[in-house]
Amino acid sequence: MKKYSIIMIVVLMSLLVISSVVYGWFTYVQRKSISTFVSNELTVNITLNEDEIIDTKTLSNLAFIDFEDDLLLNTNNAFNEVGQVMDIKITLDETSPLSRFIFELGVIDDPLIYLIVLDDQIIDYHQYINLVINPLDTKANMLLSIDAFNQSQIDLLSSTIVLPGEIKTFKVIFWADYDQLVSPDDYLTYTTNFSIKLTMINAYGELS
Repeated sequence: MKKYSIIMIVVLMSLLVISSVVYGWFTYVQRKSISTFVSNELTVNITLNEDEIIDTKTLSNLAFIDFEDDLLLNTNNAFNEVGQVMDIKITLDETSPLSRFIFELGVIDDPLIYLIVLDDQIIDYHQYINLVINPLDTKANMLLSIDAFNQSQIDLLSSTIVLPGEIKTFKVIFWADYDQLVSPDDYLTYTTNFSIKLTMINAYGELS
């Protein structure tokens, strides 16, 4: 079996705290998965079509927003600045065949609001998220619209054929909804996990 490799670099940044960087290198070889943790570096070896990568990041120091004042009206003009941004970059090795990256996201906590952005030219997240929702709708329906939009972006990523040597990038921006907390004081210590499962398959293949 030919060898395949991809490199996935995940940079998790927060504009509220000192920026931190987490790198993950994912190399496909012809053997079973082996995980090695070294400081902030994660190396995972997997076999094409047989294994999957599940990368979980702990989110803390999230900005808690008021849904109406911040997400809808942006009263304080701070919605863009307080979002915690995760940049994801995936490179397909030049010796690999045409491929697809199949993405799945883990279970999301209720307070967490996130937005997947495929166009790196988009930096006005408030304007962008308000194109996704109907501001006259109920809050529950607006949250469902955001979820549906995010899923459509995941589906688009998963259906895109990637050429050898090609680089794919996208962003995930996070906020936390204060009204969804079980206890108002939890915002001081709130943390949650965000998981991305990635499988690489032949461009015209299907998951088994």
